[in-house]
Parts: sequence; C-alpha cells; structure tokens
Amino acid sequence: MRLNAAGHPLHTRSQTIAIHRDDAGAVLAQASHLDLRKRGFVPVGSFLQSSGIIHRMEVRAEIDPLAATLERAEVAMPAVAFDASPTTGGESCRDVAGELPGLSGASLRAGWAQSLGAVMGGRLGCSHVLSLSQHLGAAAGHALESAPGGAVAWSEGPARRLFHRTLVIDGSEPADGAIDLAAQLTELHLAPAAGVCNPMDSFAEQLEIRLLARVDLGRGVLSSIEVAERRRDRDTLATADWRRRDPLVQPLCGIGFIGGFARAVLDRHPQPGRDRPLIDILLALPPAFLQVCACFSETWPQRAMASDTVVGIGGTADSCYMWRGGGALDRRKKDSDPGPV
Repeated sequence: MRLNAAGHPLHTRSQTIAIHRDDAGAVLAQASHLDLRKRGFVPVGSFLQSSGIIHRMEVRAEIDPLAATLERAEVAMPAVAFDASPTTGGESCRDVAGELPGLSGASLRAGWAQSLGAVMGGRLGCSHVLSLSQHLGAAAGHALESAPGGAVAWSEGPARRLFHRTLVIDGSEPADGAIDLAAQLTELHLAPAAGVCNPMDSFAEQLEIRLLARVDLGRGVLSSIEVAERRRDRDTLATADWRRRDPLVQPLCGIGFIGGFARAVLDRHPQPGRDRPLIDILLALPPAFLQVCACFSETWPQRAMASDTVVGIGGTADSCYMWRGGGALDRRKKDSDPGPV
C-alpha cells in the first residue's frame, strides 16, 4: 500500500522503542520522541519558537520480561519548549526529568495507562513524555506477548537486540482546508545471531502498518481513514502481501478528533490482541495533530506584536508542568494575550 499524501509539509512526529538484553542479562528499553516543525514560528514565553526540532525526549527503562513489569525508568530531555529563563521564573520542562520511581513494578499490561497518569499526567508532567511512555509500555507489552519464543526467550541467552519499533506521523495541508496525517509503523522482532554475520540472520518477524487519515478542520472530526498492514517472517519475506484493514477503523469517521477520540478507540477495542500496534497508531494521532496545528501560525506573530503580551501564545491551563495553574507562566498570563485560532 502506497501512502499518496499530498499538500504542504507541516510537521513530523517520530517515536522509536528499542529493546535489548545487555551483558549483565538486564532487558533494557530506550524510547525516543522527536517533533520536527517544518514551517513558521510561534511567539511564546518571551521567546520565538522557530521551525526545526522543538521537542526531543527520551525514556530509558529496565523491564522484567517474565513478570511483564517495568522495574525502573528515567527521563531525559535534550530539546524542550522551555529552558529556564527570567520569564519562566527559573522553571523549565526539564524540572520533570530524571528518575521516575513511581513506575517501579508497574505492569506493562493491565493498568499501564493509569500508572503513568499517576506519575506524569496532567499539571505536574509532560504531555510529550506521557505520550512516549504510553507508547513504550504498549509496545513492550505487545512485544513480550508476540515475540518468537515468548518472554522466556527475552530472559535468557547472550546480549542482543530483541525488538525495535518506529512510528512516524507526517502532517500536511492539502488545498481543501483539512489536515492529512500519514502514519507508518515498522516493527521488528530480532533473532539471536552470531556477532559477525549476514544482517538477515537476526531477522525473525516484521510488521508494517501504513495509515492515511484526513481531519476536517472546520468540524474538528476525522473525515476519512484508510489503513493496511503486512506481516512477514523468514518464510514469507518475499511473498507476504498487504492486507487492507479499513473496516476496522472507518467507524471512527465523524468522531471529534480532540477530546473523546482516544476513548472512542478504546471503547471499540477493549482487548486489541494482535491489533495492538494499530490501536497504538490511532491513539497517537490526536497528540500529533495538536503539534501539526501549531504550524497554522501565520497570524500569531502579528497578534503578539500588537499586544503587550509576555506569554504570547499560551498553552491550555494545567496541560503540563509549565502551564500548570499557579506556575510562573500562568502568573504572567493576561486576559488580552492572543490565543491560537
């Protein structure tokens, strides 16, 4: 299936989860998040946030494969929206980085989202780290259930790469007042192989999913969606074909894309099973869409210049640590501050 996405390029969001077993026998996961804005700039917090890399977040974790739990986790933020400055009162997105002791022992299956919400959700967390961590837990739990040889294969043997998943979502602006979201997921299960070998000796299985969704900006709803997947192993590498999955996702058309879309997905697929990767893509679409919308910023600089704002284009109250009620940026807000339209 080819993704025939068209229109002006706006934004790319990429999330990657890589899991390996180290020399000491620990199963380690590293998740990375990248937001790449492709046009415009936004006046926010006495700062002009330009196009380019605007968020880069990392979560590093240790996993117990037999118990399917996360044993420890820490967050790093190489690129953030807000560094510490006089405007922020010395506060920074990085204030919520570091070790996350509240996740020790959290199940990668039932209750993962609730565990995350208690540690990093809402006004004391980071929405981008939360999105990445949700993906990490879902991907790791799915990988354990679907890995050749199961969790035992992950818990034994020499150091090696075990699993790799990347999800890339590209937002573009077609000519008809909509946003197109093109998502591509590539997932690899890796087999034990000698240190010096043909690269394909480590190939066990691959899953690819390609999805194209259109969001109607006027109504704020998903207006169309198409998706296909291809699963390949060593025996079917050259013969496996794409399988259309449109009937699974098209009932979501007409649903509001912000506020309620994730719940609609989960209500329709309470136990996704083998469709877990596709559900993970659907859940990742609304947060990516919000970042794409920031590229519609042509009038924001003029409105900020015409006002006495310091905050500029502010975030939603209590949406994250930097925009929490009572925080430095919240105290600087004025009723006359321009807001996104």
